[in-house]
Amino acid sequence: MSKMRTRQIKASILYKKNCGFIFTAFIAMLGLGLLIYGFSLTASENAGHSRLISSILGLSSTGGAGNASFFAIAGSALLGGAIAISGIVKQRQSARSKNTIDFEAALEDSDSYNDSFERVKKIVAKRDKYPIAGWAEDDEANSDDTKAIKTVLNYWERASNGVRKDVYDSDFLYDIYGTHVLNLHKFLLPFIRKVRQENQPKAFEQFLALSENWKVKRQAEEAKAAKKKTKQGRVETRELE
Repeated sequence: MSKMRTRQIKASILYKKNCGFIFTAFIAMLGLGLLIYGFSLTASENAGHSRLISSILGLSSTGGAGNASFFAIAGSALLGGAIAISGIVKQRQSARSKNTIDFEAALEDSDSYNDSFERVKKIVAKRDKYPIAGWAEDDEANSDDTKAIKTVLNYWERASNGVRKDVYDSDFLYDIYGTHVLNLHKFLLPFIRKVRQENQPKAFEQFLALSENWKVKRQAEEAKAAKKKTKQGRVETRELE
C-alpha cells in the first residue's frame, strides 16, 4: 500500500470519526454566543459594538430591545438544535453498538461460518502444496473448499458493507475481530485477486476496503507501541547509568 493511500485512509477515518462532533460543537458555540450577546444587548441597548453587529446583519440600530430578543431567540434555537443533534448522534451510536453485538453473537453461533472457517484453516495450512488462488479456478468452483472460502468471505463482505452504511461500529468490530479479518485478508488475497481478475472485478470490494482501513489502524497502533517501547528503553538506560 502506498504512503499516499495510507494518508488518505487515515484522513478519511479521522474525518468520519470527528466531523459530527465538530459540527455539533460549532452549532452549540454559535448558539451560546448569540444567546450571551442577546442578554448583553438587553443589559446595554446602546453599546456601540451592538450597533455595528446589527448593521452587519441588516437589523435596525434603534431597535435595541428587538435585536436583543432576536439574538436571544436565535441563540436558544441553535443551542437547542445542537443538543438535539447530540442526542441523535448518541442514539445512532447506541444502535450501531447493539447491531455489532448482535452480529458478534450471530457469527459465533453460526455453524455455517465456523465449519467453513475450520476448512479454510486447513486450506491455508497446505497452501505450499496447493496455492490459494487455485481454488478460484473454474474446475474448483463446486468444490467444498472453494465454497468454504466464499462462505467466510461473503460473511465479511456483508459485515464490511454494514460498516460502510454505519449499521455496525467499525472500532467495536476491530477490537473483536481485527486480527481475524487481517489474517483472512493476508492469506485469502490471492483467491480474491483471482476471482476479480477472471469475471467479477468488484468481488469482495467492501471487504478489501475494510481490511485496508484496519491495516492502517493496526500499523498506527504498532508504530505507537514501538515508539513507547523505545522511550521506555531510554528511561531504563538512564536509570542503569
